[in-house]
Amino acid sequence: MKRIDSTFALSSQFRPTAIMLAVGTLMASSVITHAGTAYDSIGNPSYNKLGDLTIYQVSTESNKPTLTLMLDKSGSMRGDYSFPLDIAGVPNLSKKNLYRLCSKNNKNSCEKNPSYEYYLSEPNNRDIPNGYIKEGWDNSKYTYGDLKNTSNRPCMLYDYSYYYGYSLIKYQPDIKTITKDGNGIELESCELNGETHYDRMSKLKLAMIELLEFENLNEEVIMGVGAFGYNSYKGQIKVAAKPLDTAQKNRIYTFLSTLSPSGGTPMATVNRPGIVGDSTF
Repeated sequence: MKRIDSTFALSSQFRPTAIMLAVGTLMASSVITHAGTAYDSIGNPSYNKLGDLTIYQVSTESNKPTLTLMLDKSGSMRGDYSFPLDIAGVPNLSKKNLYRLCSKNNKNSCEKNPSYEYYLSEPNNRDIPNGYIKEGWDNSKYTYGDLKNTSNRPCMLYDYSYYYGYSLIKYQPDIKTITKDGNGIELESCELNGETHYDRMSKLKLAMIELLEFENLNEEVIMGVGAFGYNSYKGQIKVAAKPLDTAQKNRIYTFLSTLSPSGGTPMATVNRPGIVGDSTF
């Protein structure tokens, strides 16, 4: 069996084994299934009657595997939902003593109705954002322990009230941009105990980038991409299936650069009319 090595350096935290195995299986099954099938110039199939000795021979016709990947872009792919569930050892949501900055007025004191920034420890003066001053310690907010961004701010910050329970007031992950063929693909991450953790959407984007870097995925494979979660739960094909040449890969990268978590997961409604739309790049 030929070994295929990726040309894209991906963190050991996440390897898209499931996607690679699924795509490889689909490609293999496509060639076997169509071994006795031929197509005319307009795509009409004809079928050959093959005996046991020839049924598994490689077809002499052009039988390019056709794959359509439907991605999950539902709200559960967002970090404020997935981080507490996916990160091993993340502490429970609890009250945290944080250092607070307030927005200042022209007298260099806190404004009457200030906005606030919170840190896990007292920041150095050089790290204070423009327009803010130090105010002091505050223990009224809730965090997932020391889950933070690289600016030492809580990754997620919550208020709590008796009537409404916990409410997210700040979601502030680190944002990294990977550029592929001119497309900026954003990845979100937070840190815990010195280790970087990506949200589910970023892991999915990394998996797709890894997949498209494989040399064997070329114009001999036809691929399209869509996602679920449009109009609350519906799916749409966003990149029509075409040979996976440089132009088609660029279309997929463009789609990935626009992908953000929203909507629901349509598992219970997959057979409903309208599951596949016709809006494509």
